[in-house]
Amino acid sequence: METAPLELIRTTHGVAITYDHQMMVVDLGIGLPFQRDGEPQRWWWSLDGSLQLVSSTADTGQDVRGEYDVLRLTYADHGSAPLVHQVLKHYRTDTILLVETTALRDLQGTSLSDSFVDTTFNSPVVRLAPGLRYLTYTWGLRGHEGTGIGGHFPDAVVAPDLASLPEQLRRADFSPTSDVHDTTEKPFAPLIAYDSQERTLVMAPLDHFLISPLRLIHTPAGVGVARGLHGAVDVIPSGTVTRTALVFGRGMVQTMLQWGDLLLAQYGKRRSQGRDSPLVRSLGFWNCYGSYYAALFRPTTAQTLLDLAAYYRDADIPVQYVGLDLWYSFAQVGFARTYRPDPEKYPQGLKTVHEQTGLPFLLHMSAFDSANAYVDSYAFVVDEGAAYPASPTFYQDRAREFRAWGARGIWPDFLRTQLQNARSLRNRPGAADQWFDGLVRAMAEQELEVLLCMPTVGHYLASTRYANVIAVRTSTDYVNHQQGQLTLLRHLDEYRTVNTPQRNLRQNLLVSLLAAAVGLAPSYDVFITNRDHPEGFAEPDAPRQALARALSAGIAGIGDKLGHVDKAIVARLTFPDGTLSQPDHPLYPVVATLPSGAPAFYTTTSLGPYRWTYVAVFNLTEDRQEYQVDLGPFLADGDCSVYDYQTGQLIPAAQRQSGLSGQLAPGQYGYWIIAPRIGPLYLLGFLERYVSISGRQVQRVATAPEGTILDLHVPRGRRYTLTVAVAHRPSARGRGLQVRAVEQQAGLTHIAFQVETAHCRLVVV
Repeated sequence: METAPLELIRTTHGVAITYDHQMMVVDLGIGLPFQRDGEPQRWWWSLDGSLQLVSSTADTGQDVRGEYDVLRLTYADHGSAPLVHQVLKHYRTDTILLVETTALRDLQGTSLSDSFVDTTFNSPVVRLAPGLRYLTYTWGLRGHEGTGIGGHFPDAVVAPDLASLPEQLRRADFSPTSDVHDTTEKPFAPLIAYDSQERTLVMAPLDHFLISPLRLIHTPAGVGVARGLHGAVDVIPSGTVTRTALVFGRGMVQTMLQWGDLLLAQYGKRRSQGRDSPLVRSLGFWNCYGSYYAALFRPTTAQTLLDLAAYYRDADIPVQYVGLDLWYSFAQVGFARTYRPDPEKYPQGLKTVHEQTGLPFLLHMSAFDSANAYVDSYAFVVDEGAAYPASPTFYQDRAREFRAWGARGIWPDFLRTQLQNARSLRNRPGAADQWFDGLVRAMAEQELEVLLCMPTVGHYLASTRYANVIAVRTSTDYVNHQQGQLTLLRHLDEYRTVNTPQRNLRQNLLVSLLAAAVGLAPSYDVFITNRDHPEGFAEPDAPRQALARALSAGIAGIGDKLGHVDKAIVARLTFPDGTLSQPDHPLYPVVATLPSGAPAFYTTTSLGPYRWTYVAVFNLTEDRQEYQVDLGPFLADGDCSVYDYQTGQLIPAAQRQSGLSGQLAPGQYGYWIIAPRIGPLYLLGFLERYVSISGRQVQRVATAPEGTILDLHVPRGRRYTLTVAVAHRPSARGRGLQVRAVEQQAGLTHIAFQVETAHCRLVVV
């Protein structure tokens, strides 16, 4: 595909950028606060000439990415030696602009405040063209939260223009413990700007991930967006380099994925590595906040896990692992004292539980209490409100223990809390990245996978360095949106705020795009499957909760009381061996619907030349909403049928051409499967599951003279039903299976078969 042109245009003080012949960036420059020669701190700007452009050279070059054009700009404060070097590198074969900024001498007194909002060493600073729309994600921390537990899960911000972005930032971010809606000054990343034709710019840091947010900034030329370093950094040593990517493309989702490819390619990580993890592709039991067995309500003990494992076996509920929360000693949730199994809950340790249940663990971790049990035996940094290991040795020892106990991975929670409570991780470039690197690489040495929880966006970006970081919690705790549980907790101040399930769902759906771009499987957290669950845990929205998790292509974990799992809901998610029926990637938004109260999302399964598309529309408001979805882009692949999952009927061709439209009550949803024509039939798949065709179970489809062929990998000894739409009455036969019935009903043909060998073939004639 031919790449649209990207052009850099020299301006008086910097550079403007056009993409596809449209202006996208009006100015690109630098803004530096620092002290010179003992004078008071002041701002120096390339945009007004207070930073003087003393050298400008254009050149060409080549590296592993290919040939590029490069523009080198050198700036100095007036009357002084060169101060900073900004290099703009544009690769000819794509539309990626890399901006490298280097401090040419020590910059003193650069700190503004201990805040992610008041960034320093801001380069690039971009002023954007009018007429652009915006999507971004709040960082997760602002600054000045103090010690304790603060911050929020990153949240999506949708704005029709730059002027309204501050107000949308103010409204974003859910925190169960504090009101974070009191300021428009919130850091964010990445920035996604796009026009009515979906010409798109994605801007984000390429290094110093954990202390490098973007922010709105007032420049001498007007409002801009800056990439900087955390405001507590008071010295920028000579030779410090920051690297930032500006990725341009057609199509907002496609450009986000292109940006993610750039990050992943830096470190050789594959986007599909998360999806391939056993933790992502299998059903789990979780005891985190929202589960019947959460510590908020009742302790999870060794006996609890033994009883649940026996129930799952006897009831044929294919749980494959345990996400184990708060199994260690702590004085305050979020701050570990020691990573030894709590002797009251697990008197014989975790290894015995693993051996008796046969279920591996995903083990919860958190920030460190300043008074933890390790400060005298390991090198630890004790900071404002927490501590952290000064070398990877501590994590290497824990990783060996976790592996020996039966862990498959870890679940480092309170990641933002660790940063919030350790100033020494924020005020020096490299410190936070080094700490995170030590944690993740130690786990990788023991082949332990990592699911991020309570991260900042910086952790999302930093995860691209590591193949074993496979997933991320995209939302707040399920308990915060489950009305029955909130009623039980109304005596606790932090659970008196009512937050609707729609609010939580919106966060999950929109943050999934960010997770997908950087190669992480999303986790929408544990959920209750049972609409009639006893003791205040009933989940009236269980089908919607399950559908969202199925389409997420991510973690799926249940938390029902023993004996009360809704097996029909579980069957919508999994095959009998516990393998989830999942699409190829997390949900992407239909961009035209983003401003709507009932936005649409889609995901796909591709097998060779054939593609199945799963489209869902959710009313995420408290009012009735109209929706409208153009099916044209989804039908462009060829002859397709559209199946309404809610009504169980095919949509007529004339209606398909006019698109999907209607009204939804608050919290209501619509769900459609777009199935390709393969030979004479439309293959709808296993409709008893939300994702009817998954590459895990359907490994190949093809046409041949003998009919339409499906090569399957499914648990043997079970009966399945495959549904097709075809004009004639088909017949079916198989290898490694026995066809039991072929029935036609309401324009659909249902083929029931019994599987004899896991690898089998079904032929439909």
